[in-house]
Amino acid sequence: MSAQTLEYGSAAWVADRANYIGASDVPQILGLSPFGSAYDVWLSKRGLSTVDESPAMRWGHLHEPNIAAEYQRQFPDVQLESVGTMPHPQHPWLRATVDRLVHRPDGIVHPLEIKSTSQYLGGMWGEVGTDDIPDHVLVQAQVQLMVLGLSWGHVAVLVGHSDCRLPYLVEADRELQQMIVDACHDFWHTNVDGGVEPEISGPNTERHLKRKHQTHTDVVRDIDGGDAMVLAEYFATKAQREALEAIEQGHRAQLMKLIGDDYGIRSAAGKVIWYGVKGRTSVDAKGLLAHMKVPDEVLQSFTKLGAPSRTFRGYPQGD
Repeated sequence: MSAQTLEYGSAAWVADRANYIGASDVPQILGLSPFGSAYDVWLSKRGLSTVDESPAMRWGHLHEPNIAAEYQRQFPDVQLESVGTMPHPQHPWLRATVDRLVHRPDGIVHPLEIKSTSQYLGGMWGEVGTDDIPDHVLVQAQVQLMVLGLSWGHVAVLVGHSDCRLPYLVEADRELQQMIVDACHDFWHTNVDGGVEPEISGPNTERHLKRKHQTHTDVVRDIDGGDAMVLAEYFATKAQREALEAIEQGHRAQLMKLIGDDYGIRSAAGKVIWYGVKGRTSVDAKGLLAHMKVPDEVLQSFTKLGAPSRTFRGYPQGD
């Protein structure tokens, strides 16, 4: 196994990721990731978008050494090895970056995948010692096992700031691994190499559609069948949401009356607070420019036109 090591987050690291499908890309390609979809991966591999490091990604990377240290504390007889990105032995377009390789005293080697998540999402992680972990993490661990040619591995997760759960045990699933290879083979050769745009889907769908369809015609098309059903369900769910929001607003007003001049109220159900904030300080830019008597031609030279955008509105029958 030959590993490639590039500095995390460097320009070379970002550029290199366009040359292969990584283990973290696979859940998105399979539609299992809460962070993106096959369309997001396709955009990045084709150089049509950049993947900016999110706060969750940054903090996950920063927490990684401490979680590894906790694993070492609980298993003092093992040796942890930091390794780079490794290619699949038969499919070089599929690679995995293993957080740590664990070397046991009995000579067994297995990967350790390290994750961190919020307290809110901690319920997605089941009993330690099992493979009851989120699907997108399970798939990523399977890719690592497949690339390394190993039969099992561990996963560790830091939930919140202090709840470190380990180890979760993931065993190689050959059937699942073959399905992963088949799906990624089609995606890489058809969509990435072939340039065929995949369907826009997943958690970033609306953002992608807004960027792709920035202008419009004057045509209002008639639709029927399943498309018309989607429109009807949209109006139904919108009406339900508005009704719930009206109820919530009424409850909020009642609670504000109960709080009055206090800071908050509480009961066995929970607590609500109503606190003061300082007024926002802002500059009257228009007044300042008028006071300074800035010529119109100077203002025009500093005026920028934003990118075109569209507003989405719905009108139920009868409105």
